[in-house]
Amino acid sequence: MEALTQKREVEMDEAPLVLRSLMDSPCGLRFIFDSLNIYSGYARRRLLEREMYLCKEEIAEAYSKLREFYKLFFEEGANRALADGIRAKFCDLKEISGTLGRLASGAVLDDIELFEIKALILLSQEVGGLASAAGLKVLEQENLDKELEILDPDALKIRAFYIYDAYSKELAALRVRLRSADEERRQELELKERELEFEVRKRLCALLRPSAERLRSNMERLADMDILFAQAEQMREMHLVFPIISDSGKSCYKGLFHPQVKSIKGDEFVPVDIEFDHKPVIITGANMGGKTVTLMMCALAQYLFQFGFGIPAESACIAPVERVFVTMGDGQSMEGGFSSFAAEMLSVNSVIKAAQRGCRLLALIDEPARTTNPVEGRALVEGMLELLSGYSISLVISTHYNVSSGDYKWLRVAGFKNGKMDYRLIEATKGDVPHEAVRIAEELGVDAGWIAAAERHLELELE
Repeated sequence: MEALTQKREVEMDEAPLVLRSLMDSPCGLRFIFDSLNIYSGYARRRLLEREMYLCKEEIAEAYSKLREFYKLFFEEGANRALADGIRAKFCDLKEISGTLGRLASGAVLDDIELFEIKALILLSQEVGGLASAAGLKVLEQENLDKELEILDPDALKIRAFYIYDAYSKELAALRVRLRSADEERRQELELKERELEFEVRKRLCALLRPSAERLRSNMERLADMDILFAQAEQMREMHLVFPIISDSGKSCYKGLFHPQVKSIKGDEFVPVDIEFDHKPVIITGANMGGKTVTLMMCALAQYLFQFGFGIPAESACIAPVERVFVTMGDGQSMEGGFSSFAAEMLSVNSVIKAAQRGCRLLALIDEPARTTNPVEGRALVEGMLELLSGYSISLVISTHYNVSSGDYKWLRVAGFKNGKMDYRLIEATKGDVPHEAVRIAEELGVDAGWIAAAERHLELELE
């Protein structure tokens, strides 16, 4: 068991912080990603491999670029037609990293690979011209006029590549002879033609080789533009906002919502206000009160912030962290041999180990120790809070346990009112755990005898 515990901790600590590795997080990142209208498959893959931004400078730069795209193309009165025209070009964007790698390494490329490079240059020029006309300053394309001249000596500017006669007088003369050669001479001349074409490709590659990195840079910038267009459009469609980057370690949200849940609930969905810093936050409330969704929203907003997306809120001020730990759901693993309780304990233990190493983290834990008996469960929760409150981390938990006093912040779901659930979070006092389960069960229409029996037992318990 000890070996399994150590393995799990190592995996959580060393897992690459890239978007792809977080797609199955329970917070709903996949919904956001799938909602992006990205035109190029390469851009979609590039976004999935994006590393999570860890410092405020990286985050600020990402939002500066996104803000420019949003302002130019998606604010009220922006030139949407021009945006559509540019974005349509991204359908032609292909990843040619392998070709560019071969070029840089000294290989002689074939006609298809040289065609790929020519197509990239033409696309870069077309998008660059349109973006410049729109006044876009970020992700400017590097000038590749000289490279285009190499691959397009006749200045046709068409997406095709051929070993043109203009490349070699000897080759041009040979081709003239080929057209009138008899069968006996044709094979010999065709062999010579292939030799001359190889020499031309060798010379072209030598001329293009110093530009390999500039070509790669333009390819990546085109993909990043495709991503930024999609992110800016998503901000408009989902009513997302630009966040403020917090310098104090405190995160504050007003009107925080979950786009996926909101799309399902519609007008029934109630946004919440929440803030947290280095003092543990304890959320209590009845089942069906939205505690789990609140934790999901906090996790989602943190990830979106640190990958440079718009934030689903009326306003947001967010502190960067190095890790986000989200512990919710059953967690039972047949493959790993973990019960629900064991999986949960190991997840929380990973939070503790990371905090002890001085990691800046946000930990969101849904009803810890709920799968064991109430006496030990409460003791485990109180012990966890006592231990983690000594570290400079952000911790938000939901619980049904009546936690004893401590330097914590208590919030409570407003609760059941007039036959409806009010999902807003309100300030609570220590130990203010609502007893609404029986009332909710009654509203759901469960057996009246069961309700009456439960109420009698509850009265005895509370005496």
